[in-house]
Amino acid sequence: MTLGIRVPDYEIERRLWLDEHYEGGYIYRDALVIELVPPGDGGSEWTVEYDWQKDSLTKARTRVNVHELRKEKAEVAIPFERATRPGASGRVRFVVGPWNRPGAP
Repeated sequence: MTLGIRVPDYEIERRLWLDEHYEGGYIYRDALVIELVPPGDGGSEWTVEYDWQKDSLTKARTRVNVHELRKEKAEVAIPFERATRPGASGRVRFVVGPWNRPGAP
């Protein structure tokens, strides 16, 4: 998944500050590599690992906590941050569940 947060050109206090304005563009852009493994029939739990592409070009290695929801679903929140100015930080939130299981309606 690619996450991109853009900011348009803008002015500060209704004036264009040639030295202190930000060109329109991305303030955050990175690709998320995520692996989600649902519980097996033995009652195991979800296994979720991720990495941002800037941190690792190989497979996902960072394990993330999974919050179990009802009806075989789970919630996963993956943090991101760009600490420079202008910056952005937050979490990408997924609600996941089994798909295409045998016998499912």
